Amino acid sequence: MIREIHLETPHRGHLEILKDFSLAELEKNGGKGKRGHRIDSFKSFHAALEQIFNTDLLNKNFYAELSNWYFWALPQVDFPNDLEKDDEKRRATGLIRLLTRLIFCWFLKEKNLIPEKLFTGTQEDALAHFADIPFLNDGLFENLLASYNEETKTTARKQTGSFYTPRPIVDYMVDESLKAHLERKLTTERTENTEIGKGKKSSPSDPSSSVLSVLSVVKNSSPSVVRSKLDHLFTYTEESHRFTPAEVATLIAAIDALKILDPACGSGAFPMGVLHKLVYILTKLDPDNDRWKNTQLAKLDSAPMREELERAFADNNDDYGRKLYLIENCLYGVDIQPIAIQITKLRFFISLVCDQKTNR
Repeated sequence: MIREIHLETPHRGHLEILKDFSLAELEKNGGKGKRGHRIDSFKSFHAALEQIFNTDLLNKNFYAELSNWYFWALPQVDFPNDLEKDDEKRRATGLIRLLTRLIFCWFLKEKNLIPEKLFTGTQEDALAHFADIPFLNDGLFENLLASYNEETKTTARKQTGSFYTPRPIVDYMVDESLKAHLERKLTTERTENTEIGKGKKSSPSDPSSSVLSVLSVVKNSSPSVVRSKLDHLFTYTEESHRFTPAEVATLIAAIDALKILDPACGSGAFPMGVLHKLVYILTKLDPDNDRWKNTQLAKLDSAPMREELERAFADNNDDYGRKLYLIENCLYGVDIQPIAIQITKLRFFISLVCDQKTNR
């Protein structure tokens, strides 16, 4: 259930999770959220484990601990006053900037993209480690500040009328919007058979073929049947999809041509939800990633660019190639708050790095 625990040098997070797995902690905190719950059957044991792995609870505990540390440190820290003269604002923005940098650098350390000794050496040693990591020198975190009005002491959420959208609602919007688009493509869109590459016949049943689509007017299925197939495709299950090779080609082409814009993206919940769902769908439709890769290759005329794309797919996890070109070509976001755009970009960047293999 827990991967990559280092027995010699386990970090604090893993130690706390292992502690939560002890029978005493499970009986104290597990089981439908009731304290003092006795574990005397597999059912009660399973309920306690579910409580431990409850992501809402984990997020709540993480942010509560982070918030407690922030308010504890706020009156004790000090930052240079060369840019910001107001002491209260300088402390708040400086501390939040420090926290976001530490969290992101810790994430990169866990992915082995930066060395462990970054957190134990001197300031000069730390700066030397970043000499060959260009994306950390572009001021990425300069805009990741607490967006609040120092005069009214109100948060940007109150100022701009921003509201948090619960995850079930986001998931519903993601599923219904994608289903409506793909259903329309399957029932009305005509896709032409295109031969990619010289002298090679296309075959939709041959995933190694460089062909992207097949000549087909998908009208042999009623809207209700198509909708049923899509509902099954969107469900998280190990069962195979129910589409024909021609329909699979139509769906992949429709996903590749998709353009989704969130006009008020906030922290990026909706575009991130779309990304995860599309990655899941592509995994079901094209488990070997050949169709998706060929779809991207067909857009490139330059031999060096094609070689770079081949390396991106070959040298990383399968989801890396899916995410990279979905992010580049399909997903867009706008927001009245510049910080929202930066946070959304950061979320996509971290999601992509998760599937990138370290090459060092």
